[in-house]
Amino acid sequence: MVGLLAGLAGVAAVTLLFSSLITANSSTAGFCFLIVVLAVATFRGFRVAAAVAVAATVCFNFFFLPPIGRLTIADPENWAALLTFLVTALVASRLSDKALREATEARLRQQETERL
Repeated sequence: MVGLLAGLAGVAAVTLLFSSLITANSSTAGFCFLIVVLAVATFRGFRVAAAVAVAATVCFNFFFLPPIGRLTIADPENWAALLTFLVTALVASRLSDKALREATEARLRQQETERL
C-alpha cells in the first residue's frame, strides 16, 4: 500500500511539475513518468508498478497529449504510452526480483560454506 501511494505521489508530482510549474513537451513528461514507473517496479514489484503505469498513462493522456483536458485512449500514441509503461514495469520488476533472489541464494551459500 505504501509503495502504491508513493508511486501515485510520484505520478502526481510529475504531472504537477510539467503541467503547471515548468513548460515542457510531452516527451519530457513521458520520460519522467517512465522513471517513476521504473523506480516503483524496482522496489515494489509488478502489481504496484502496473497500477502506477495505468495512472501515469491516464495523466499523460489527459494533461500532455492532444486534445489536452480530454481522456482519449483511442489514439495509437496513447496505447503506445501504456504499453511502454507496462513493459517497463514488467521488465524492471522481474530483474529486481531476480537480483534479490540471487543475492539471497548467495548469502545462504556463504553461510553454508562458513558452517562447513
